[in-house]
Amino acid sequence: MGWRGLTISFPAELQEPITATLYAHGCQGISEDDGHLTAYFLEDVSTQEVMAALSCFDGTTTEWQSIAEQDWQAGWKEGVGPFRVAGFLICPPWKSCTPVAGESLIILDPGAAFGAGEHETTRMMLTMLREWAGSHDGLGGRRLLDLGTGTGILSIAAHVLGIGDVTSVDVEQRAVDTARSNLALNGLSEKVALIHGGMADAGTGYDVILANIFLEVLIGAMPDAASALKPGGTLIISGLLKGQEDELIKAAKAAGFELHGVCEDGRWVGASFNSNAPSVPLLR
Repeated sequence: MGWRGLTISFPAELQEPITATLYAHGCQGISEDDGHLTAYFLEDVSTQEVMAALSCFDGTTTEWQSIAEQDWQAGWKEGVGPFRVAGFLICPPWKSCTPVAGESLIILDPGAAFGAGEHETTRMMLTMLREWAGSHDGLGGRRLLDLGTGTGILSIAAHVLGIGDVTSVDVEQRAVDTARSNLALNGLSEKVALIHGGMADAGTGYDVILANIFLEVLIGAMPDAASALKPGGTLIISGLLKGQEDELIKAAKAAGFELHGVCEDGRWVGASFNSNAPSVPLLR
């Protein structure tokens, strides 16, 4: 079976939701070049469904083209890693990587999910996660929830840092499949709980929750995140464009969080919060 490529140009602030939409509609990988994306789909994809899903985004231009198997593999894989961030060396399985002293190796095949590690939002999450781990003791007894796990990169990093109880959850089956493969690549198939579902399926009693998702989903998740955390637990988020942080901080405070810190990388913003809300069962 052959491949189709969809080249998309769009306003910078739409990159995160457009990327998520592409993966949700069968995209098998994405390459970036000079301000536009090329998304790769199997030849039998319904182009009408993809275009309908993208129609809500203003200011975009699109162009479909047929792509030979070898061109898809070269165009996508050539642009993936390896790269270094926050003391991690992140390497795709088709390349050879040697970590330097003090560096932790993560083998990652992006597959059909968001979060290869090079995006600014993922870089901030890895940095904030390492900072959190460095400021807490007894990591082997700590519980972490990776909400919207995507490729599973944050769950893998959490385990590498020594956090003993890691749960990954994602509503997209494609992301769950990709995360499962990456956990296996890193020898973690039996050490990280992987759930196809939402936060209500993951339970409560977490010391830290990670959420690298865009604004609307973050705002909607705030009350459940507060309930799922232990008192004094930490919520670490990213996926915000500059200018969106005030709205998110307002929603977080309404849910019982206190702002701990804010960071920026390019046009993206991340933040961490402490919870003062009591942990209670999630009701559905």
